[in-house]
Amino acid sequence: MKKPPEEVEIVEIIHWFGLGFNEFWIATAGPWIDPPDMVRGGRHPWARHAVFPHTEPAEAAYYAREMAMLLDVPIVDLAGILDTPYRVEGASDGPGAA
Repeated sequence: MKKPPEEVEIVEIIHWFGLGFNEFWIATAGPWIDPPDMVRGGRHPWARHAVFPHTEPAEAAYYAREMAMLLDVPIVDLAGILDTPYRVEGASDGPGAA
């Protein structure tokens, strides 16, 4: 497990299928930078820590849960692979998210 960036707020599970890839990324993300934009906005710092083939959702979910527990932060399951709702209760994927 790579060292996470400072100011980690969430662990993200992302289904990345662009450019011919089909895999799950596990990342840590910090607070939102306002306004989110393609150049300087979004969550910062952001770091990818692990990549799993799309055929291994259980392994990706296990890794994300372990990382979230270690860092004491919620998971935002953008890939929808956890046996919980789309978002873990209390997690936020953006400013003003419910």
